[in-house]
Amino acid sequence: MGKLERIAAQQDRAAGLGPSRRSFLLTAAGSAFLFGFARQGRAAQVYPQNAPAALKEAGAFEPTIWCSIAPDGWVNVNIIRAEMGQHIGTALARIIADEMEADWDKVRITYVDTDPKWGLMVTGGSWSVWMTWDQFRQAGAAARTVMVEQGAKLLGVAPAACIARNGKVIAGNRSISYGDIVSRAHPTKTYTPEEMAKLPLKPASEHRLIGKDVKALDIPSKTDGTAIYGIDAKLDGMVYARPKLPPTRYGSKVVSVDDSEAKKVKGYIRYIVLEDPSNTVPGWVAVLASSYPAAIRATDALKVVWTPGKTANVTEQDILDYGRKQIANKAGGSCVFNDPGVDETFAKAAKVVEQTYTCSSVLHYQLEPMNALARQHEGKWEVHCGNQWQSLFLPVIAKLFRSLNPKWSCAATCWVGALAAA
Repeated sequence: MGKLERIAAQQDRAAGLGPSRRSFLLTAAGSAFLFGFARQGRAAQVYPQNAPAALKEAGAFEPTIWCSIAPDGWVNVNIIRAEMGQHIGTALARIIADEMEADWDKVRITYVDTDPKWGLMVTGGSWSVWMTWDQFRQAGAAARTVMVEQGAKLLGVAPAACIARNGKVIAGNRSISYGDIVSRAHPTKTYTPEEMAKLPLKPASEHRLIGKDVKALDIPSKTDGTAIYGIDAKLDGMVYARPKLPPTRYGSKVVSVDDSEAKKVKGYIRYIVLEDPSNTVPGWVAVLASSYPAAIRATDALKVVWTPGKTANVTEQDILDYGRKQIANKAGGSCVFNDPGVDETFAKAAKVVEQTYTCSSVLHYQLEPMNALARQHEGKWEVHCGNQWQSLFLPVIAKLFRSLNPKWSCAATCWVGALAAA
């Protein structure tokens, strides 16, 4: 199998089109905690993280960090938002593909790692499309511009005589595919964000993918079981941990632990009272076992006595009342829209109609069990987990490790493709 074929196979697996999602290997010795301890000399099964770099090495053209075109014509779009059941990979890839006039049947998506080059990584509040819209349209325009320029040279015509359509540059009755342009012209032009912002964009009337019925890129893997979740990261020989949660989010302290019943569970190893310097999980007790089912049963059997935090008796009505108090405090909060004249208009109004609407608190449930795998490897802690706010999570986990040992550093790999909420 050649390099391009290997890369394509890797991308197919990442898109859920290949072997079992539990067949990814990252070989290294080390130790892991919170989803376990790895024993020395074992291998880890994780989501592949080097697809973009490997594609570039194989001759793919990358005008920006957001997309690339391979010599075989396949377009790869790098997704920094978390897939949480909202089809974000398909939505964002469609923005680039439409603007660059790509062949949708030859578009792939890669959920990237947490390299700082990706910028702000957060998924929530229905932000993903509108936060990425301009950037991805500009990235698509950059790719299209280069394809037209290089395609025109290969066709022996002026760029103005060419149009881009469905993964091809067309001049009259002649055309050349994006893949052939990349393989023959070997384009190298790249764009800075400032240069991208100056590129002309297609009018909405010329959108051929956005707003149209197209094949979703993420559906097959979600329905056939090959999608890669955070919980699929594994270390051969690791042990599993499940937390016993305290009665309050903050302020709880462990008074005593009785594991006499937990010891009756086959596979139970021990419990750990977590001393977390970052104060992210105060009062948590982690139960370690040789399998996750054993960890579940042992955690249920573990008896813990806590001193709860000050919010132990807070009710839903208390929360609503506190909210009303905050709203009534005109000196607090922030003004999202400060339109001139609003206050004066209300003050002069003959009649003001006011109505208050409330709703109860709603839990934000993730689509898979919250999970993480961590291992210490070559002087660094490496974390694999599904979460929706990598830019917030990384500083927290780094603070934890550095507070435990200033010499430790953290190389967190938070797979945004996982269907999990932080």
